[in-house]
Amino acid sequence: MSTTFFIWLLLLSLAAGGGIFVRRRKEQRKLTRQKIQEALAQNKNTVVPKAAVKSTTHTAVDEVIIAHREYTDASGTKFATDQITVVQSTPEEDSFAAPAQESAKEAGKNDLKAFLNRAEILLARNDFQEAEKLFIKILAFEPDHPVALQKLAYLYLQTEFYPKAETLYRQLLEISPKNPAVYTNLGLALFQQKKFAEAIEAYETAIEFDPERGARYANLGQVFFVIKDLEAALACFRTAVEKDPRNLNFLYLLADTLLEAKHFVEAKKAYERILDLSPYDEAAKEEVRRLQALGF
Repeated sequence: MSTTFFIWLLLLSLAAGGGIFVRRRKEQRKLTRQKIQEALAQNKNTVVPKAAVKSTTHTAVDEVIIAHREYTDASGTKFATDQITVVQSTPEEDSFAAPAQESAKEAGKNDLKAFLNRAEILLARNDFQEAEKLFIKILAFEPDHPVALQKLAYLYLQTEFYPKAETLYRQLLEISPKNPAVYTNLGLALFQQKKFAEAIEAYETAIEFDPERGARYANLGQVFFVIKDLEAALACFRTAVEKDPRNLNFLYLLADTLLEAKHFVEAKKAYERILDLSPYDEAAKEEVRRLQALGF
C-alpha cells in the first residue's frame, strides 16, 4: 500500500467521522502513577497561601483545561466555568478570500499560508465546517503540517469529535514527542471518551515535561476526582494551588474536593481563601455559611 493511499485513507476517515488511530510513539517515556503520586504527595499538606487573583486560568496557546464551576471575580463579574475553556492564538485579519474550488495541490506550496490564515479566521469565527475543509486541504498537500494538525485537532475538541481529536493529537506526538500541551489536549480527548486510565497517563506525561504549571496538576486531579480517588485528587489540587496561588479555579477545585472528602475544616479555610480574593463570590459565601452552621 503506497504512502499516498494511506494518507488519503486517513483524511477520508476523518472527514467521514471514522477514526484511524495513529501508532503511539514507542520510545515515548511515561511516568507511572505511583511515581507521580509520590511527587505530588510531597505537597499534600500545603497551606493555601494568600495572594491576589490571577486574570486567567489558562496556560498555553490552543491548550484546554476543564473548568470546574462558576465563580465571581472581585468586580462582581460572573464566569461560567462548567464547560471547556480555551485560549487560542489571535487570528490574522481576513485580507483575502480562499478560492472556492481550488485544491491545495493546485494552489501549490506558496498558497498553504493563505489557506492556513483563512482557516484560522474561520475557526475564530466558529465556522467549523468551512475551517475543517481548509485544514483537510492543507493536510492533503502536507500530511504532517504541524499547525494544521494542531488547529484541526483543536477544532475537533471544540465540536466534541473526541475520537478524531485523539487521532490527530497522537499524530502530533510523532512530530513533537515532548510537547506538554499536546499531551494535555490528548488527555482531554481521552477524558471526554471516559478513557480514564489513558487520560491519567497523558496528563502525567504533560507534568513530566512541564512540572511547573499548575494547570497540569489540576487536569490530572479532575480525572482522579471523577474516578473517586479523592486523596490523589487533593494532592494534585494542592500542588496546582501551590504553583498558582492566585487561581480561583484551582482554589475551587481544592475546596470542593475537600468538602467531598469530608475535610470540613480545611474546606472552610479554602472557601475563605476564595473570598479573600473574590469578596463578591456568592457560592463561596454560601459554603462558608453552611460550614459555620455545622460548627466548623
